[in-house]
Amino acid sequence: MTDTVSHIRQELSSLKAEPDHSRLREVIGAVAKNLPKTPETAGLFEEAFSLIETLTDAAEKRDVLIGFARELPSTGAFLPLYARAMEAAVDEADTYDEAPRRITELVRLANELPAADDFLGLRLRAWRLAMGMADKPRHQRAPLPAVARQLPKVNDYTFYRRYTLLGIASQLPKEAAYQGLFKEAMEFAIEAVPAIEEPYYRKYALLYIADILPKTEFFHPLYVQAILEAYKAAKEMRDLFAREWAFLDMVKITPKTADFFPMLQELLEEAL
Repeated sequence: MTDTVSHIRQELSSLKAEPDHSRLREVIGAVAKNLPKTPETAGLFEEAFSLIETLTDAAEKRDVLIGFARELPSTGAFLPLYARAMEAAVDEADTYDEAPRRITELVRLANELPAADDFLGLRLRAWRLAMGMADKPRHQRAPLPAVARQLPKVNDYTFYRRYTLLGIASQLPKEAAYQGLFKEAMEFAIEAVPAIEEPYYRKYALLYIADILPKTEFFHPLYVQAILEAYKAAKEMRDLFAREWAFLDMVKITPKTADFFPMLQELLEEAL
């Protein structure tokens, strides 16, 4: 083991003196996989992390950094480095061009981060980025038409939904700390619904959102909004037969509470 530490120390010193990108990935991998993770070696991990920044190929740097961060202990002498490395890993994971890969990496990082309060902000940021919501480093959210195309339709498959806004939101932890983010994701989804051209699918998406909302006071205003907007979409259906069936559907699923009395009264009048 002493030989391993000595060899890696020499390799790192050599790379700092004369950068060689063709060897750097291999050496970083050896540090992450083979170097004992003890307080005595924490400095070598710091050196390795600083060398990752010298990689000039963006894709290689991203893959090396994410892999390195995952191997770090999150406690003791490694905690400061772990925090910096995981912050950088989340930034890098958001740069994947392929949406499924980007989402998978961000969700994986969010789930791997420690449950400690110190990492709550980073966990929330990883989830937000996975759902296409604006946050650093890019502060750019997914376009509403793109989000609208992701909203569920009758023939969607579970596999497909895993990579959509609502599919990712459904994977959020159920703890209270995530309820605000879940609500924000549902608001984002509702905001995107008008970009769906066909009223039938607007209604379906809104009722889907209403169904997955927790039936609590915190989410109740959003639930009412989803139901009322679903009714509005039903009224915009041009096909008379389809519209009548949509009205019957709304009567059946809508709670018979004061929030919906005007809508229900209108529905009954429509049926007469």
